[in-house]
Amino acid sequence: MNVVANPGVYALLLGSGVSRSADIPTGHEVVRRLAGRLAEAAGVDPKADPEDWYQATHGEAPEYSSLLPAVAPTPAERRALLKGYFEPTAEERDDGKKTPTRAHRAIADLVAAGWIRVVVTANFDKLLELALEDAGVRPVVIATPDQIEGAPPLAHNPCTVIKVHGDYLDTRIKNSAEELAEYDPAVDRLLDRVFDEYGLIVCGWSGEHDKALRSALDRCKSRRFTTYWCTRGDLNDDAKPVAENRAAQLVTIRDADSFFVGLEERVTGIHASGQRHPMETQAAVETLKRYLTEERHRIRLHDFMREATEELVSHLTVEEVAAQENNTAEEVAARFRRFGTLSERTVALLATGCYWGRPEQDRVWTGVVRRLVEADPLKGRSVAGEHTLQYPGLLAFYSVGVAAVEAGRYDLLASLLLIPVRSAYSQASEPIVQSMYPGRIVADSVARLLYPHPNAPEQNYPVPLNQYIHSELRPAFTDLIPSDDDYDEIFDRFEYLVSPVETDLESRTRDVVSAGSRWFDRRARGFTLRPTGIAQRVHKEIEEALAEWSPLRAGLFEGSLDRLREVKKAVDARWEAIRQW
Repeated sequence: MNVVANPGVYALLLGSGVSRSADIPTGHEVVRRLAGRLAEAAGVDPKADPEDWYQATHGEAPEYSSLLPAVAPTPAERRALLKGYFEPTAEERDDGKKTPTRAHRAIADLVAAGWIRVVVTANFDKLLELALEDAGVRPVVIATPDQIEGAPPLAHNPCTVIKVHGDYLDTRIKNSAEELAEYDPAVDRLLDRVFDEYGLIVCGWSGEHDKALRSALDRCKSRRFTTYWCTRGDLNDDAKPVAENRAAQLVTIRDADSFFVGLEERVTGIHASGQRHPMETQAAVETLKRYLTEERHRIRLHDFMREATEELVSHLTVEEVAAQENNTAEEVAARFRRFGTLSERTVALLATGCYWGRPEQDRVWTGVVRRLVEADPLKGRSVAGEHTLQYPGLLAFYSVGVAAVEAGRYDLLASLLLIPVRSAYSQASEPIVQSMYPGRIVADSVARLLYPHPNAPEQNYPVPLNQYIHSELRPAFTDLIPSDDDYDEIFDRFEYLVSPVETDLESRTRDVVSAGSRWFDRRARGFTLRPTGIAQRVHKEIEEALAEWSPLRAGLFEGSLDRLREVKKAVDARWEAIRQW
């Protein structure tokens, strides 16, 4: 991200799109409303176009500078009138209208951190100034040519806001086609400096009508830094040649709010991670850590995880597996590897969030797991015996589970294992632990390609996908669990705890226990199948803690020690049989 590599070097060029979500009218809309007031006072048909009426009546196009005194003759009346357009009532403030938007506040955070120092805006409102003040920044505001002469040099200011069309409280604002055709020479000189010396991020500005601003951009022939032009679709005929002249890189966005919030998150995350170049996963983790600590970030945390999840969900399409019927095992394995790579960021976020998060945030993590599991457009139906589209959900399930065990959060573990999800075989819901286990997701022939035996490929692991998941999740837990031995212990403990819960739920319907990987000695060079001691250690914990054992207190096995003991006997018998294979 060039903004990180060049702090303070990028300027913003903002248009009305940045204030649109705050219900702030554009300059043209203000003129139209003022002309409408005059037309109403003259008894004109309300259905008539007020601008056409004004043109026909006065012989000239309606302009802000002439309309405002006609509608509100005194300064007090003018301020009261404009207050209704640009300043919120108590009710509007409660509804979030005419107050700084998420975009304004994200920009203010970027400025406060020193990433952005110059903002050029075509907007009349004061929302950016208010957001900056809330962030502890007192900007130098230039709204008229005479303010330029007395302003400190741009490089000496923490932030300079250049309002090229003026401020709504000043009747000299530029709004008509004639006024927007050219700027005062002092304004042009200032813009020439900005567009020559700074990189540029354009957002919310269509270029339409603003001839003088387009000309200022076209005059700059240097390409010291990149121009990024945010757009929700194709550029219009006014903006397109300007963007081409500046060799601008087009950035497709949903809206200004999501763009600037995302920009601030990425810049801050990349900087916090100590990386000079984009490291998306680590940057995202650093951003998440910021949101975990304060209640005021509750909504941001939810939105951040939702956006990361939906980005992953966007890859879970029928087209991804449509041609899989005739795929070889190697091709299917490659598909699993690809989905594993796509899941890396979400898996790391879940590991960090579950480990450091608070109980009231648990619904965020379990919600992500449920979303990924239920997002499968095939609804659990296999293609050529594979459930490729459910693999991200399985990784998310393991990530939350391992993190919960490491953090000692057995309440979270209980919530995870009992998440109600739509069954792969019917529309009814069932606890996720009954359907999300490695043996159901992929056939051994593919799993063995993902995790072959290191020395003798013909000696295959009985549960290779568990081993593969163990290795795939390791990077997400490197900072949380530095020791490989400790990671093995926690991973095995999670898999062991899954078995009795699954057995408890399935005891009336089938005699199957999903295979874990704890019987393998991962440190051995050859194929070794022997207990690692998890079963014995867990049994000892149960007998020492009895009814106070943490999973019981969290609500598993309905809190019954007797029930747990019976289930454990069934599990241990099943695993002894597996060990004899």
